[in-house]
Amino acid sequence: MRKRMAFFFPFFLSTMLICGCGASIGDGNHGGGVPTTITFTITGVTPTAVATKIGSGPFTPATLSSGAVTITIPSNETSFAVAYFCTAILGPSGNAPSEITEQDAFEATTLDGNSFSGACLPGQSSSPPATPLGQLTGSIDASAIPGVNYLVVSAPNVDFNFPFTNATSFGFATTTGTDRVLVLAYDDTFSPPAPSGSTTLAAAKNFDSQAVPGALNGGSVVTLGLQDETTPVAITYSNLPSGFTIDSSTASFVTSADGAFIIASPATKQYVALPKRATESGDYYRIYMDAYSGNSDMTVIKNLTSAAPVTLTFPPSWIYAGPTPAAQPTFNAAYQGFSGGNGVSYGAAWNWWPINIGIQYSATVTATANYLNGATSVSMPDLSGLAGALPSPVSGTSVNWTATITQTTYESQPTSLANATVTSVQNSGTYKVP
Repeated sequence: MRKRMAFFFPFFLSTMLICGCGASIGDGNHGGGVPTTITFTITGVTPTAVATKIGSGPFTPATLSSGAVTITIPSNETSFAVAYFCTAILGPSGNAPSEITEQDAFEATTLDGNSFSGACLPGQSSSPPATPLGQLTGSIDASAIPGVNYLVVSAPNVDFNFPFTNATSFGFATTTGTDRVLVLAYDDTFSPPAPSGSTTLAAAKNFDSQAVPGALNGGSVVTLGLQDETTPVAITYSNLPSGFTIDSSTASFVTSADGAFIIASPATKQYVALPKRATESGDYYRIYMDAYSGNSDMTVIKNLTSAAPVTLTFPPSWIYAGPTPAAQPTFNAAYQGFSGGNGVSYGAAWNWWPINIGIQYSATVTATANYLNGATSVSMPDLSGLAGALPSPVSGTSVNWTATITQTTYESQPTSLANATVTSVQNSGTYKVP
């Protein structure tokens, strides 16, 4: 697999599709003679500051309430923007930064909806409160399932992995309470004819209302049989542009509680369906495929509430050499591959390291097609004077950049997410500030 040279801009969806900076498109069409209330929810690290803007007015400080900011748009306005600033202290780790500071801006209109979400430094921690832990114990016998070589017990907030042997016993700490637990048996291949490192879920068994601390299945051995085996389902893809190569592909199973686990990797030809008894309402399958050519990428993600043969259709390619080098770059978003306004967004990201300082700065901006209203450029709005705003990179600084254009088929977040298709094109590179 190739190594991308630049910072990957993870726009798409928060936990469901692609965790990332930026925001997710909202629901419905609004506007008219009455004010519109917009809600923007921020997950991840708690922001150090938040600001909002209505129409052509200035950004003004805003207050989060239960992780969300509310904006009231007057009936004579349609556009708005949200900016938020985040910092995570990582501590020393070799050549990695000890601190990451990020600023995100999201620009949209009332035509895009009234409920949106973004994430502050997803994957980093802002010292969440300690969660009580208890011991979950049990034993598993997967000897009736051909090819199994390791097991996973998927419990709240933790997946416990261990090699398979007959009647394998386990014990680990997880969140106390009563919740859903899944027992997963995998067939990992490390040599031909299958691709080295390939993974396939071979069997799955579901347990509801499992108490922690406690013993799984009441202390009896969890026996995986033929009724717990998965079944293969076909995947095809089409319209791969000339010169592009499939980079990676995976199939995942997403639970109603927003947990997720891989069920097939690679997944260019097939994925697997879990037995009905292991699924619940709200679960769905996620098929992901990525292709690249040089510094250009394209990604297709398809979600399905029930397993069925699926075709992933790649969009036309987008080749972009990048912005003119500058401390505050402007990105050209001209692309004819996606049509329509609702569900289309344009994202840009750049990151840099201040000279001789163990800090990484990251800036992202996302604008919907409705907000751009036919314009073909994206740049960070003027956030000067706001608490938390990043200083511009100085002359000579090396900047990694990524530009992404995304189209989604879902109109409400997250109610129709389980049947969403998300397609994106992306370019990335590096320049030096003049």
